[in-house]
Amino acid sequence: MTLSAKALCTLALVETELGLSAGANTDRIEQHVRNSLMLVTALSNKIGYDKGAAIAKAAHANSTTLLEEAISSGLLTEEEFREVVDPRKMIGPSD
Repeated sequence: MTLSAKALCTLALVETELGLSAGANTDRIEQHVRNSLMLVTALSNKIGYDKGAAIAKAAHANSTTLLEEAISSGLLTEEEFREVVDPRKMIGPSD
């Protein structure tokens, strides 16, 4: 994840979790974070790089979300997707 994307994700999560607002539209930021195609990297461990890339390319081409494309591909259920693709798990060191 690029530094600017990581900073945006961190800001959105911190503001949401702590109820802070520096004039930022946290609902809109959260929406952008959740719909970011960069989140596809979280799918690599579950379905592999190539299948994840195909999902991201389809989402971009169809103006859909990763979630929609992952479900339509048959590779993941909504529950599996939401468990794996969690931006909060992507902003710090893993256990």
